[in-house]
Amino acid sequence: RDRLGFALGVCWASPRRSHFKAADQWAVGDPSGEGTGWLARAYSARTGSGPLVALDASGCAALEGGSRLALQLGPEQLRRRSTLAPSPEVVASPVLRQMIALESAGARELERLRGALTPLPVGLDLPPGSLGRQVELALRLIGSGQCPPVLALAQGGYDTHNNQGRRHQRVLNQLAWALAGLDAGLQAMKQRPALTLLAVSEFGRRLQENGSGGTDHGSASVALLMGDRIPGPFFGTYPSLSNLDDRGDLQPTQSPEQLYRQVLALGA
Repeated sequence: RDRLGFALGVCWASPRRSHFKAADQWAVGDPSGEGTGWLARAYSARTGSGPLVALDASGCAALEGGSRLALQLGPEQLRRRSTLAPSPEVVASPVLRQMIALESAGARELERLRGALTPLPVGLDLPPGSLGRQVELALRLIGSGQCPPVLALAQGGYDTHNNQGRRHQRVLNQLAWALAGLDAGLQAMKQRPALTLLAVSEFGRRLQENGSGGTDHGSASVALLMGDRIPGPFFGTYPSLSNLDDRGDLQPTQSPEQLYRQVLALGA
């Protein structure tokens, strides 16, 4: 109770139906889809230390391009020790020196985080597969006392152009299972930082079903929030079903940029 909320009608004013463009727009928090990741930008302006960490193998563009170090930390990185790059002072090229310095800083941070990992709370029920492994690692970092300020997780399977009823139910069940396990793990910790989780997709689905039992790329969608400072069950208003756009889809009632500002304020 009071730990779950939904942001309604989230989309850009003129949504793009391309995965690539939409993913870029959401990553940078701007309809142009160009620039620094929105989380990298936000945390470059905040005091504090520690890298921004992606727990999925695909990484997270929202963490990249700022002054904070952005790392990908997953099972593969945990299984092997980092190899420190040669000292940048011995390299003539300034660009190569900078690349080596970043690689060395990343390797040191990975070693530090590996050494700080705490055991998983006993008795947790997490889903099998990538999402469950990411939640497990997130909990071990959150309980370590040295948790990075941002952890990014990812789950695929929502592009339901066909057999949407069955496929959507499966991925939502996995998400619900993972969130329940995450919350149980957080509640079991005696000391931990306050947490706000935001779950988004790059666009919603069309209102009209296609010929394959699914829906195609649409517009306004719902984002999910969970955490310690959720002020209410709903953020914004649900789009009108009678006032649709020129393609017959929902018109947004808030932009991703507005949603991001609210989320950052919750974590302030």
